[in-house]
Amino acid sequence: MKLNFEITSVLLEALKPYLENSVVDISPDNTDWRNRHYKSDLVTIDAKNHVGFEVFENEIIAFYFTDHYHFEDYTSKLQDGEENYIERAKHFLKELFEYRIRHVEYYKGKTLYSEKYIVL
Repeated sequence: MKLNFEITSVLLEALKPYLENSVVDISPDNTDWRNRHYKSDLVTIDAKNHVGFEVFENEIIAFYFTDHYHFEDYTSKLQDGEENYIERAKHFLKELFEYRIRHVEYYKGKTLYSEKYIVL
């Protein structure tokens, strides 16, 4: 399969030990909510739990359960000693598989008001 970005291969290689028994789906042809095509690599690791990541030209979005997190370096300068967005995304994705995750839900009456996922 031809990927749009080399970063996708780097992340998949880093996650290889965690993906042995997973069916990983990779889609290099994607459309937005308006059905417009855009360039990215959408990698779904666990479809049931909505776990994976999407790689763009200068950004990575990690998604997990009902949440997501953006990794990029274009909106602010890196601090001294801070790793680039690719390394930060790699560490975050590995932590999703290495550590326990606490799911906290907040309700107003019987309606779910908000929820958080905390990597322990």
